[in-house]
Amino acid sequence: MNFPTWGTAPLRRTRFAPNVSGELHLGNVRTALVAYYYARGRDWRFDLRLDDDPINKPPRGSAAEEDKGEKENLIDSQLRWLGIEWDNVYRLSERLGLAYWAMDNVWVETGGKTVYPYQYLKDYFLLGSNTSVAPMVITSFFDDVFSGTEVLIRGIDLDRQERIFENALRLPMGPEAPSPFEDPEYKYLPVIGDHMTKWHKSSSEGITLTQCIEAGVNPEKLCQYLVLSLLKEKPETEYLNLPSMVESDDFWNNMVESDFTELNVEQFWRAMGVDPPDDKLEE
Repeated sequence: MNFPTWGTAPLRRTRFAPNVSGELHLGNVRTALVAYYYARGRDWRFDLRLDDDPINKPPRGSAAEEDKGEKENLIDSQLRWLGIEWDNVYRLSERLGLAYWAMDNVWVETGGKTVYPYQYLKDYFLLGSNTSVAPMVITSFFDDVFSGTEVLIRGIDLDRQERIFENALRLPMGPEAPSPFEDPEYKYLPVIGDHMTKWHKSSSEGITLTQCIEAGVNPEKLCQYLVLSLLKEKPETEYLNLPSMVESDDFWNNMVESDFTELNVEQFWRAMGVDPPDDKLEE
């Protein structure tokens, strides 16, 4: 994958940040589509950030590094197959230097004193693999606040502990103290599931984008199907301007009021007009 330098796209942005350790499935594909259409509808920058481990990198030239590269290329090609185009692409690990800088240099005035509230976070990085989530969350946090991220769109299945950690980062001195940063707006999407899979984030049970491509699914039909699956009331028109629809308040006010939206596997393949892969046939 080619990693260009930062372009001249608008500063206001949203992003999609898939973890490079797994495959794209319908749940995170839907998140990517909504984030992309939201950015395009508002003429914002849309970035693709590949979330790799910023601390435990595979050795150069190793089989693990080669496997990581193959997964990054797969994400690249599959998002392009969906019609998603980004203004910038980079790895989370490339923002590690920014995180270290912020831990030493971000300060707040409180009680007449200058305080550096993030210096304690360096301990998490020294612990390395014993805190696999913390360095990724910390680096992601600083990347978002310094990159002009105004809206973060993601699945509601984000681990609760991760949310608590993020809240502590945004208000390091407590809720009454000033925050060093301006908070982005968070928009959460339901998880895709059905009576069989329950949580579609499970790559062992969820439908992957690879399966859709191999089955001959039409990408435009898939994009529209996934976006409309979020809505309580579906528009009657067959041809939709998805960026214009997703950026509007009407879209978000019409979203289903649930932590997950049901997806019947049989009905999905029927709606796509293709035969399901053999390993997805119900017994």
